[in-house]
Parts: sequence; structure tokens; C-alpha cells
Amino acid sequence: MKSVSGRIHRVRAVLVILVLIGALLPRVALASHEGRVYGTGGEGVWLKAEPNLQSARLALLPEGTSFQLIQGPLRAGDQLWWARVDAGGQEGWIVAEYLLMNNTPAPVNTTPPAEPLTAATPTTLTIGGWAKVINTFSTPGLRLRSAPAPWEELLAVIPEGSLLRIINGPAPGGNGNPWYEVSADGKGGWVDSTYLEPTATPTIASTPPTPAPSTPPSPAPATSGTGGLAAGAWAEVNGTAGTSGLRLRAAPSPWEKLLAILPEGTKLKILEGPARGGNGDPWYRIAWDGSWGWVTGTYLIPTTAPAGTPVTPTPASAPVPGTGNGVALVQVARAQVGKPYAWGATGPDSFDCSGLVVYAARKALGLTMPRVAADQAFAGVHVDYANLVPGDLVFYANTYQPGISHVGIFIGNRQWITASDETTGVIIANMDEPYWKSRYAGARRIT
Repeated sequence: MKSVSGRIHRVRAVLVILVLIGALLPRVALASHEGRVYGTGGEGVWLKAEPNLQSARLALLPEGTSFQLIQGPLRAGDQLWWARVDAGGQEGWIVAEYLLMNNTPAPVNTTPPAEPLTAATPTTLTIGGWAKVINTFSTPGLRLRSAPAPWEELLAVIPEGSLLRIINGPAPGGNGNPWYEVSADGKGGWVDSTYLEPTATPTIASTPPTPAPSTPPSPAPATSGTGGLAAGAWAEVNGTAGTSGLRLRAAPSPWEKLLAILPEGTKLKILEGPARGGNGDPWYRIAWDGSWGWVTGTYLIPTTAPAGTPVTPTPASAPVPGTGNGVALVQVARAQVGKPYAWGATGPDSFDCSGLVVYAARKALGLTMPRVAADQAFAGVHVDYANLVPGDLVFYANTYQPGISHVGIFIGNRQWITASDETTGVIIANMDEPYWKSRYAGARRIT
């Protein structure tokens, strides 16, 4: 019996070991599927809950973040290729164009140097030394900015293969990468060193003196269009070759909600701008596919209206739609002035900003509205600021959180009704107040 019992115990031990090995095999296999985030221009890529641009954002993975590939790449319903990854213990989906596997060499730079090299190429970036712009193949080039962060004022875009003189650095950048102050074609500014490669001093007739490090200038607010880009004009998406296209976002910043991707050559009508975006670029609000959003002007060029585009009538001759219903909406909203503010409340005794819109639209129009301001911003049709009529919904961005975050009902004479906060409750506010004027994000007509 002892020998039989011993054999049983040995068999059981072997089975346990086999089970443990089987449990470990998937992770061992994954170890050969390691990669990193690559080609985002230093801005990183969002880790999504599902392989869809509209799904929830889990985390922003900076350029160079390591991960393990779990599934994919596979083509999803939005026609983009997606990969499921494990990044530091957090699993989710990223757009596969920003995935570079460790066993795959980075794309080879084929751009010849701007000047012939005469000395041995150095191995590190040093002050007074030279560097070459590399690995910007999927973008127009390296961004030169007024300070070491990807959201600072954009000074220039430096093409792939350009040579730069290192002036100062490294400095810790806002995105976690080391940044250097450089001189490029007479311009000074800061660049992300992820896209720099040390190179030898070029042979030129005379080497220009190294400018002294300077304090970056404060970015000036964008107040007028450049290059023919202005409200009412048409623009064309240009310079996105090698990528999926131009990102259309809910507010002027590269980390706002992604609404769509506009292919190279798409023609867009500009509704507003330029506005200084969250990354320092000039951004424009544009009309597209029955709705609107914001795009960076870096990838826009002036163009003519598409053939067959109807001429918009002047305000004097154009009918004003929904005026009667708009007045009814205003009357319901006015009746709520003075009532308290309460987060998540939709009346009748208290409201938050979007809850007031939900209540007024249901009572005055019999219309069911989305619950939050960011979703209400896609209801109805776009209205230019100059054409607002009573009853139009007016939206504001970057109040208590980034993106579309506040809404109210326009009542005329540059005034609007809103459930503002716990201190004021439902009030009539003025659109010219500096706080609101600087955060205005557009209007929609639901009447």
C-alpha cells in the first residue's frame, strides 16, 4: 500500500507542476510580444476600453511606453487597426499605427543630411553640438516650441533630416521626455529629444555663433486668421500623408474627445478661429458631416468651396428657424431663475446646467435631450455666434473640467440663462463677462 500511495502522491505532484506550467505559458508567450509606443510626435496615445475611438479612455500612454501585445492587430468597425495591450498592468486597446514591436526595427531614415559631415559622429547630445531630426516620418516634422512641453506655443515645424545646434538642456519636458533648446535655421526654441540623433558638425563656410539661452516669450493670444484661414472661409486637410488623417476634437486641444478622423484632402468650412489650443497650436472650429468640432490649423491650407455649395443667404433675407419654439424654451427657463443649483438635478425644484436644458426642452418642446452638456453639444444644428436667436443653446469649455463642460439657453441681448453653481443657482448671465467670453465653445439650435 505504501508503494501505491507514494506513486499517487508523485502523480499528483507532477499534475500540479503541469497545471502551474500551463498557467504560466500564456505570459511566457507574451514576453516575446513586447513593444513600445512609437510615432506619436511626443503626444502619446490613448489606451481605450474597447477598439473604438468613441470608447472610454483609460490612460494616456506617453511616447516610448513599454507594453505586451495581448491581441491583434485587428481591423475594427471604424476601419482602423487596433491592438490590445498590457501597459504596466493596465489592459486596453490602442491604435496599431502607434505600436512598434521590440523585434521590429524602427523605420530607417532615408533623408540625406542637409550638409556633408566631416567629423566622427558623436554618441550623445551636448551643448554646442549638433543633432539631426529623425523618425518624424508619420508627421510633417519636429515641433519647435517656446518652452519644453508639447502644449507650449508652436514656433515652427522642422522637417525630417534637418540639422540643429544644441544651445541648452536637457530640461525635463512636460511629457516626461528630456527636451533641448536648439537653433534651427535662425529660429530658437525647444524640441523633444526623442526625435534627435547626435551628428557631426556640418562643413560650412562659417559656423554661426551659438545664441545665449533665452527666456521663452509668453504666447500671444491668437486673434486673427493667417494664410486665408478665417471664419467663413474653406480649408483643405493637408500634410497628414502617412497617418490616418486629421483628428476632429470636441474642443481645441489634442487630448479632448476624438469625434472623427478626416482624410487627407477633405474640404472643411471654418466657423471660428484661430484659437490658441491646449498644445499651443492655432485651432479652428469647423463644420463637417452635419456637426462641428475643432482641428489644429497646422494641417489646414486655404481652398475654394466644393462645387455645388449653395450660397448662404445674408442674415437680412434668411429666415430664422424655430423662433416661436425658441421663445417658448426661454419662457420655461426664465421661470426657473432663482431656483437652487444641485449636481445631477433636472428639476423642477433644483437644476444643474444640463439638467435645466433637459427640463426646459421637455416642458416647452416635448423634446428628450441627452443628459450631459458634452452630448447636448451634438443635438440640433450648428449656429454661428453672429446668428444666435432666443432659445439657442450656448456651450462653454474648460470650466470645471477639460472639454465641453457647461451649457445654457440664449435669451437675446448677449444674455443667457444657466444653472451656474451652488452659490448663485439659476441666473441670467452675460456672455461678455471675461470668464464666459474666454470659454465660449459654440451654439446649437434645437427648436
